[in-house]
Amino acid sequence: MKQPTALSDLNSIAVYIPGGFLAFNADNGNILCFSDGMAALAGCATQDELRTLCGGAFKGLVLHEDLERVQAAIAEQSREHSGNFSQVDFRLARKDGETIWLEAEGGFLRDQSLGCGIYYMFMHDITDRRKAEEEARQATEGMLKEKRWREARDTFLASMSHGLRTPMNAIMGYASLALRHMWDADKIRQDLGRIQDAGKQMLTLMDEVLEIGQIHAKGVELSPANVNLAEEVRKAADAANEMIHGKGLEFIVKTENVDDQVLLDSGKFQRVLANLLSNAAKFTPPGGKITLSATKGKISSTSLARYHIEVADTGMGMDPTFAAKAFEAFECEETQGEGSQAGAGIGLAIARKFVDAMGGSITLTTAKGKGTVVSVELPLTQGVARRHEPARAPLRWEDEEKARVLLVEDMEVNRTLAGTILEEAGFLVEMAMDGRDAVDLMVEKPAGYYDIILMDIQMPIMDG
Repeated sequence: MKQPTALSDLNSIAVYIPGGFLAFNADNGNILCFSDGMAALAGCATQDELRTLCGGAFKGLVLHEDLERVQAAIAEQSREHSGNFSQVDFRLARKDGETIWLEAEGGFLRDQSLGCGIYYMFMHDITDRRKAEEEARQATEGMLKEKRWREARDTFLASMSHGLRTPMNAIMGYASLALRHMWDADKIRQDLGRIQDAGKQMLTLMDEVLEIGQIHAKGVELSPANVNLAEEVRKAADAANEMIHGKGLEFIVKTENVDDQVLLDSGKFQRVLANLLSNAAKFTPPGGKITLSATKGKISSTSLARYHIEVADTGMGMDPTFAAKAFEAFECEETQGEGSQAGAGIGLAIARKFVDAMGGSITLTTAKGKGTVVSVELPLTQGVARRHEPARAPLRWEDEEKARVLLVEDMEVNRTLAGTILEEAGFLVEMAMDGRDAVDLMVEKPAGYYDIILMDIQMPIMDG
């Protein structure tokens, strides 16, 4: 989008931008115009209602406690970035009394026809994100009860702040680029791909934080089943293959004499290998090599066989001082140079917790500039070979009458997204906003009307 030179330029594009838009006089703060989307964010049915709510001034939209900070941020960023500003957040009190968080980006222009300077901004609701960050902060404080965790709190919060901000900045940045190039389908497709990658990175980080908290509170619960160990190793390799090769790394997989049936929690074992392979790829520069190997040791008198699983890389390695505490939660080594990436220091801690629960041990050998080898020793009970049965063709809903789904979700954006995905997959979709609505629909409809119910857990009025 070219730099606007007049308020009329802004009004012509504001209708195409999602979220809210407004422009105000830079001298006195009086609002010159805003969009219907801005009125909707404030809980107003019309623009006249919004003008009444805020008294016709920008300061009337911003919660009093945030106003000085917001004004200073806009002025400072505009001076430093040729009139532009971004990621300015503040609270807004809606007409219904609810307080929401908004994030704004925009700029400054001087409109010759109006004879004044104008600040303009595009806004979107980040209330759910701020709520999630606050919940994560509170959950973290609850986890840091023990002395070691208390000592690690400041380091962890700093690491989490950086870890979450990095993918979030990418998401916001590429979203802004996509908006500026709406006519370029290839560019938008590329930007959306990068947004998706950053979203996956953030989701992985948040999942790890929640998981380490659950482990700390409840321990590790295992669900062992009869599986083939060689197949499990190859499955983990297949899952990591695209990530490793995509970084330009050589990937070698060895499964020597481990084609055995064993009792093993497949999900936990896959998480261990996924974390180890992800770490190896993260800290190995392009052109390096990663090796995943599994070998079988002696069988004890109690029919337990010892298996040695190893992930070796040719990456940057670790300092010996840090290596001694690498398996402690929230420990991250300060790294620089090609291949270095920040993290929250959780992956190795989760791996050790799972391996410990399986009765095994995990160690690492490393040196700066000489790569890292992580070794896992697992004593596993020998299982019974499974009988191979002919595979059945998977049931496809489109082969039969369409299945009807009741989708229960209080967040509109998630409800719309899930509904669209289900409809494109061939389902008939009906929606409810909370558990009470879902119960009412079930009572109204005849038995068997819905084939599937998909329900959120945390919802207002009645949860899942």
